[in-house]
Amino acid sequence: MKFLSWNIRGLNSPQKKFAIKKLILDMKIEICLLQEVKMPFQTFVAVAGKLWPGVDYLYVDALGASGGIATLWDPIKMKGKLFASSQNFLMVSLHYGEQWWQMFNIYAPNSRSGRRLLWEEISNIIVTNQKDQFMLVGDFNSPLYPSKKCGGLEDFSDSMGDLASFINASSLMDIDLQGAPFTWSSNRKDKHLIQVRQDRFLISTNWDIGHSSYLKTLPRTASDHNPLLLHWKDKPYQGPPPFRYEIMWASHLDFRELVRCWWTTLVQGTAMFRIMEKLKLISKEVKGWNRTTFGDIFKRKDLGSRLEQLHNIMATSNPPDPILKEEEDCHKSWKDTLSKEEVYWKQRSKIQWLKEGDKNSAFFHKLACIHERRNYIKIIKDETGQEISEDSLLGQNAVDFFTRLYADNGGSDSPLQDCLVSKLSMAINEDDN
Repeated sequence: MKFLSWNIRGLNSPQKKFAIKKLILDMKIEICLLQEVKMPFQTFVAVAGKLWPGVDYLYVDALGASGGIATLWDPIKMKGKLFASSQNFLMVSLHYGEQWWQMFNIYAPNSRSGRRLLWEEISNIIVTNQKDQFMLVGDFNSPLYPSKKCGGLEDFSDSMGDLASFINASSLMDIDLQGAPFTWSSNRKDKHLIQVRQDRFLISTNWDIGHSSYLKTLPRTASDHNPLLLHWKDKPYQGPPPFRYEIMWASHLDFRELVRCWWTTLVQGTAMFRIMEKLKLISKEVKGWNRTTFGDIFKRKDLGSRLEQLHNIMATSNPPDPILKEEEDCHKSWKDTLSKEEVYWKQRSKIQWLKEGDKNSAFFHKLACIHERRNYIKIIKDETGQEISEDSLLGQNAVDFFTRLYADNGGSDSPLQDCLVSKLSMAINEDDN
């Protein structure tokens, strides 16, 4: 699904109407969110059908020559209905697939006091309906970090603090932006140029948009704001899973000795070939050992259900010794599984400063999803400069490139191999090989 958000700064000129219509068609937009439309409702009704024939929409009327918020969507893909609105936001409930989710289209006031009132109003709605999935889109009229403002004398420190507090209190996440780092420009020259990242997409923490989704700026053309494009891929391409070392393996007493045993397996060939073959062997052996020793740490949380059954039995009668023993073993296994899951998500979230025992796996899981989304390669350029974004082609292009790069030219080990072997030899001696 593709979302387009744009503070258009007035939709009266033919140039701006053409720019929006072209983006909707070229990008195959399914939801379009416009801020500062600056036209009365009846005028917008006539314009909407020309921008996007057959579209469904909701509109917050402009006040004179300012404001005006429009949310448009493809009626074939989804259904929508009004949930709440004010002069600074339009909240639409959208039914997509099997679920409803809440979409805020925001045009925040210029004053700090007005923004604080807006953040409080929206936060109350989110907290009251905290089980719903929320997406907040539009012009927030404030950066979130000092690095997201360049030029100008205005101090946004207090406003940034207000916005950060609102995001934290509402359990929201700011989607990382690709492309131009700023979304608004004063369009002036030299020292008078001011640039700010004040347009954004926020999502609630119970909404995982997938690591292959991305948010990017589009060229600033008909407005002093950049359009923002969110490409939400709810079914990302699934290639073969990579081998990853799990920190929880080190907690097993036999692990180090097993690795040492696997590494000492005799392999014939060049130094680089021996290293690669041993790494492949260890990867295969560790995966098998992990399945038999640790199993699926997520499925084994079903132990919690069995614990609840045992506690009910123990509460209604004098439990026999086998029940007490099973409860003790089950409780120990449950704690062990929960601890391993916590370590698993801590490793992926890269949060190292938290102490053992926090038991906040949901927190670590969400951070891990953020890191995964940041690390996911969405677009690459091949050797001719052509951009490749198709998931199935990204991996093949990378394989082809490195195959050519490291191809054997008929000689002995390449300089790269010699360099790697010399570095590895400091840590690995002939006995280990």
